[in-house]
Amino acid sequence: FGSSLGARSLGLGARRCHRPPAPLLVAVPWWPTPPAAPRRPLSRGMTDAAGGPRGGEAFLASEDVPKLVPTLRQVAALAVPNVVGYLMTLINELTNTVVMGHSGNNAALAAVGLANMMQNCFGLSVGFGIAAALDTLVSQAHGAQQHELACQQLQRARMLVTLQLVWMIPLLWFSGDLLALIHQDPEVARDAGEYNRASVWGLFGTFQFEVTRKFLQNRGCAIPPALINAGTAVLHVGWCTFFVLYLKMGNAGAGYANAVTWWTQFVIGSLYLFVTSRREGLRRRSVLWIEGPGLREWGQYMKTAVPATIQLCTEWWFWEICALIVGYLGEVPLAAHVATLSWVALSFMPAIGINASTAMLVGNALGANQPRKARYTAWVCVGVNVVVWSLIAVGTVAFRNVLARAYTSEDDVRALMETLLCIFAGAGFFDSTQNVMGGALRGIGKNTLAAISYIVCYYGVMLPGGIAAAFPLGFGVQGIWASFAVGTGLATVIFSLALARTDYRKLAAESAARMEREGQQAKEAAEASRLAREVAASSRLSDPSTGA
Repeated sequence: FGSSLGARSLGLGARRCHRPPAPLLVAVPWWPTPPAAPRRPLSRGMTDAAGGPRGGEAFLASEDVPKLVPTLRQVAALAVPNVVGYLMTLINELTNTVVMGHSGNNAALAAVGLANMMQNCFGLSVGFGIAAALDTLVSQAHGAQQHELACQQLQRARMLVTLQLVWMIPLLWFSGDLLALIHQDPEVARDAGEYNRASVWGLFGTFQFEVTRKFLQNRGCAIPPALINAGTAVLHVGWCTFFVLYLKMGNAGAGYANAVTWWTQFVIGSLYLFVTSRREGLRRRSVLWIEGPGLREWGQYMKTAVPATIQLCTEWWFWEICALIVGYLGEVPLAAHVATLSWVALSFMPAIGINASTAMLVGNALGANQPRKARYTAWVCVGVNVVVWSLIAVGTVAFRNVLARAYTSEDDVRALMETLLCIFAGAGFFDSTQNVMGGALRGIGKNTLAAISYIVCYYGVMLPGGIAAAFPLGFGVQGIWASFAVGTGLATVIFSLALARTDYRKLAAESAARMEREGQQAKEAAEASRLAREVAASSRLSDPSTGA
């Protein structure tokens, strides 16, 4: 359930902003934060691509030793808003389910779950995965104070997620027919198709908001996206009730409620950028529009985005496949599996919030050429997750009977759910830990390693192991969940070794050289775009045909 389930530019020309660079810490009014150390000057020992000095042993010796309490404040200040934002997103899907459940049509309720599965697999997972590349690209650019480069990465993300709609919209538009072809119940397939056809009108909005959220998040601005998610979650209840219960639009109404919510998030997020961009030293055009540089260098962006997308998709798809497999075990195992997953989704929110904090803080430290801080922050985040998950696991085991009764009144389902909760309490330790480590790997740019590890662990170990344990060995759904512990445990070992063996000094030097080179190119490209606009405007004014 990772990563999944939302820069101050120098400004060029007449709009140049001379304010000092922003600190890396998040400005949270109720949490005092120490001032960030200024970026250190280049020193001897390393050279960049142009042969200039690029920091080395002299720099490392001069870097401040990271301290635990300020680091914990940074993690908490980012993680708490992120948890709120992700939780509100989960509540939107829950709202759809509850409202459709009150419509009195069981087929319509089943169709919502089936349609959400298709949206997640063939829509949201891909778009959100492409946006996840900003965890690497924007966080490092912001840490290096190359804010024009960060804005251009934002523009590339906007274009690339929009292009995915070319194949996503037709696929989801005809999803009802596709479900009928694989022999799903005709009524359920038809209702799922109506839900998806209404929802596709909002895909552009949700992708653009996700990109905006990632951009803000990796600049240390996590509170505004969380507030937007919280506000629209409240509005979503009203829209869903209006479309489904008042207008009697059924599944299509729930889909339209999704679309309205997603567009509202995008509009409010864009308004936030519009209002705050000047104050933050950003050019409005660079954060709200697509300029020439944003239409180039897509290949470089996709080198980071493709493994990030694979990492997210492998995880999301695995659980959808597991639900189909558990369905062959009967109604009781499937009911217990689904009910347990509902609790898992809620309890995993702290790990997801820490994951996002880790990616941003580690990427910022590398971009600022602070390798010691990057390493220290990565392991502090892992330690925070271990403590938080231990509390969640103890609570889950201690109150497993209460949780099971809250989800179901069937004795056999409740007993099986209690067993699955105990298995998850142990397996979740590995899953949450590898999830946070995956955030650190995104921050340092090792997305390919994480993607390959996920493919091996999820589809080479967990899936075949779960099938073997469930059917030939006769352990049923418990065997599938036990294989989950084995696979995520293997991922934890791989990620631990990768982080322990990472040469942060080398990565920081490479990042600094790359940021300086690409940042200079970004400034030159932005200046060229500005001059081209001025020339075009002058030509229009001087052209007699314009009547000027």
